[in-house]
Amino acid sequence: MEHFGDKTPLLQRLPDEVLMSFMAEGDAQAFAVLYRRHLRAAAALAVQMCARRAVAEEVVQEAFLSFWRSRASFDRARGSVRTWVLGIVRNRAIDVLRQSVVNEVATSSEQGLAELLEASELTER
Repeated sequence: MEHFGDKTPLLQRLPDEVLMSFMAEGDAQAFAVLYRRHLRAAAALAVQMCARRAVAEEVVQEAFLSFWRSRASFDRARGSVRTWVLGIVRNRAIDVLRQSVVNEVATSSEQGLAELLEASELTER
């Protein structure tokens, strides 16, 4: 795509689906418009799901990176751009929450094992 300077004002007037066609061609300005358009809803969902703001911010950042990387696979027949973005945020938040649970289980298992080892040392004396 040729570079014609900042076309953001024009892009802001276009519907999401048209912006997605530009984005599919690698148009970063179209992505920026969609990012600003859907950031608030994405952040609200992430905060609601993750409860911690720092974790939610990471989820949103990774979700929009995934949104950019998978831009060519958008199918408007399956739903709106907002629905797709929020689905990516939701899936990323679930991944983070699952990983958090796995880490907590692993940490508590390690602590339990350490306590068992300490207990066996105490009984051998």
